[in-house]
Amino acid sequence: MALSCSYVKSTNQLFFNKRAAKRVEALLNRFFIEPLLGLGYPTDIMPALNIIKSCFKPGDAERLPFDFDFIGLQYYFRVVARFSLFPPVLFATEVPPSQRKKKLTSMGLDAYPKGLSHLLDFYMGYDGIKQIVLTESGVCYTDFLRGDKVNDALRKKYHQKMLKQVKGAIQRGVPVTGYFVWTLVDNFEWREGFQPRFGLVYNDFETQKRTLKASGAWFRDFLTDNE
Repeated sequence: MALSCSYVKSTNQLFFNKRAAKRVEALLNRFFIEPLLGLGYPTDIMPALNIIKSCFKPGDAERLPFDFDFIGLQYYFRVVARFSLFPPVLFATEVPPSQRKKKLTSMGLDAYPKGLSHLLDFYMGYDGIKQIVLTESGVCYTDFLRGDKVNDALRKKYHQKMLKQVKGAIQRGVPVTGYFVWTLVDNFEWREGFQPRFGLVYNDFETQKRTLKASGAWFRDFLTDNE
């Protein structure tokens, strides 16, 4: 199973903001994995989730746990949270990256490679997780095709930093066994359409001509030199 997750932190150290960040973390990172490990839903930080039990049928709780060979993680950005009266139950909201004056991707997201290290340690804190595969890791920036070259230095730097986090985690004993880049070729991105480009290969959507980007060339050489 592959979990879409985010590194969540509080906007500051005030108690109510830290609690709000814990609730956001429960929703984004704990809500699916804990029931599947037989731990139930994260009602310790969100008691309102106890209402889910009213929907249980006999035997549901026993059927939830699963013995995974590995879990997949999909990580793209961090979330900075603060207390808010809305939405109710969660009582938390994200502080938009634009307000935090961070360098943003072309989708307005806060790419934060260091957050991966926190997430890998977070998930390895659970008993029952034997291996982790990074099933999606990517970043979108505006690419420019000049002649037959695309110099996407920011994307290359992003993946280098991400792999550094993976290496550090492996050295700490976290069993990360795979890292999949999103994506090989620029593609259609849900509601954002063709505008965001994540690929290691540039796609001219009118002609379908493919051009290897600098990030793709780096990955090719990296994998060849580190067989």
